[in-house]
Amino acid sequence: MTDQQPPTGTGDASELSRALAVLSNPCRRRIVALLSERRASISLSELTSLLAADDDLTGGPNGADGETEADTDSLAITLHHVHLPMLSDGGFAEYDPVRRTVVPGPRIDDENATDLLTLVETLAESEFHLFSTAPMRATLAVLVDTSGVELPVSTVTAQLVAHVGGPRKTHAARLRHYHLPKLDAAGVVDYDVNRSTVSLRANSALLDASFSPATS
Repeated sequence: MTDQQPPTGTGDASELSRALAVLSNPCRRRIVALLSERRASISLSELTSLLAADDDLTGGPNGADGETEADTDSLAITLHHVHLPMLSDGGFAEYDPVRRTVVPGPRIDDENATDLLTLVETLAESEFHLFSTAPMRATLAVLVDTSGVELPVSTVTAQLVAHVGGPRKTHAARLRHYHLPKLDAAGVVDYDVNRSTVSLRANSALLDASFSPATS
């Protein structure tokens, strides 16, 4: 299974990292959008039908090869066992597995908890895809924690070692040759290869967001 939970930490950056882990999946983002629009309870069967009819998720009208009953059943099972529990853990939904009903969670229902919903609408698909891996989320969390200040890559490396452990040289190599170039290409950070510095891009939706733990 590719849906890994990010490292445990404290502060806004860790909450952002956890949220991005949940929102990295397009199906879960669509569920968040639906719950935000409806602000009401929805049954698992109705949610499954709505998602199965969504061209953006199925690859075209009625799915890439035509939606079948088996496909719908498979989606319902995945929602029940994977997506809805993750959304519940992240505070985006409250799922009753016995009644099989879903209601908006505190991140949606609280009128003040708008940052993550804004993030869903603002970030591009490519940016969410980047955050599907724990190392990328950890890198982002370090940068968010510094409020957009330009940092030497060596400083980011040291913070990653402190946050997630592992060999310093390994983190440094991955940052320089993979994570930072990818984040820069996606428009999330400004990475200066020659100066070996990095910062969140000034217009990034992640820079202005303030995140706190979801509360019931």
